[in-house]
Amino acid sequence: MRTHAQILTDAGGAHAVARLILPHIAVDEVTLQKRVRAWVVSKSIPGEYWALFESVGLASIAELAADAADRKGVALPPNVAAAC
Repeated sequence: MRTHAQILTDAGGAHAVARLILPHIAVDEVTLQKRVRAWVVSKSIPGEYWALFESVGLASIAELAADAADRKGVALPPNVAAAC
């Protein structure tokens, strides 16, 4: 299981992620780059973007959820944990 930070790094960093998801979001490039840089700093991808990350092939929702749950100390149901 990769962490949110690893997912962002594997995708090429904040600039690369912003360029990849920009066509799918109604926001200007500068604003999106600032947003994604904040995710890198916080090592957390907001849940509202998880479906987008899955649709562009960066990570599965199960993988994103597993790291978020792990950081909060929540155990995932076995069927979700197995999908990671």
